[in-house]
Amino acid sequence: MRHLSALEEDTAAVAAAERLEQAAALFAELREVLRLNSSPEHLLRGRGPTETRAEIEAVPERLKQWQEVLRARIACETDAERRRDQKVVLDYLETYRQQLVGHVIPLEGHAEPLVVSRTNNLLEQRFGSTKQDLRRKVGTKKLTRYVQAMRPEVLLLPNLADAKYVDLVLGGSLANLAAAFSEHWPLAWAVRHDRHQSKTGHPLPTTKSQLRRPGLLETIMQLILSGIGQREAKQVA
Repeated sequence: MRHLSALEEDTAAVAAAERLEQAAALFAELREVLRLNSSPEHLLRGRGPTETRAEIEAVPERLKQWQEVLRARIACETDAERRRDQKVVLDYLETYRQQLVGHVIPLEGHAEPLVVSRTNNLLEQRFGSTKQDLRRKVGTKKLTRYVQAMRPEVLLLPNLADAKYVDLVLGGSLANLAAAFSEHWPLAWAVRHDRHQSKTGHPLPTTKSQLRRPGLLETIMQLILSGIGQREAKQVA
């Protein structure tokens, strides 16, 4: 308390803390509308929200209603900083609202639609369980080398134990696995062929300190012009 008392008497620090509390309260409202609040148990396990169809269909309407509330607040807000926070959040929602909700996609020939969550929690959990199994097998903490050495198909195998995946991709039966591979092989081969091609469009390797140097763009331009000049000279020769 003796060390913190200096901050309590610092007018600038107190004002900054109050300012952050106001912004945090507005952000907490947005989380509540999106229902991103997880229980401590889920938070500790790294598992976020898993939405049902009803929840996904309800979120857009809640967001629309909250946007109207924000517009009304901005119109009558007297605090300039609070009004600026509200406008930032409102502009963000108007730009990215469709990316903040999940999707319910009707499927031809299926009674139930495809419910797509707004997050990649399910994918992350699947990848995490795959790494846990791998760690049990090899007994090492760092798995980068082992994961990179795995064939891509290994990460897809757990999907075959998911009844919804089998129904959607394989027509409800694992007996159709060979036919599905045969149908999609041309596209898969093209993707794999592209992955094995050497890439020449990589960004120029550099560091933050180099990016901060004055005249960096001029130096790069001179290097490019020099390279072009050397190439033209070789062509003439």
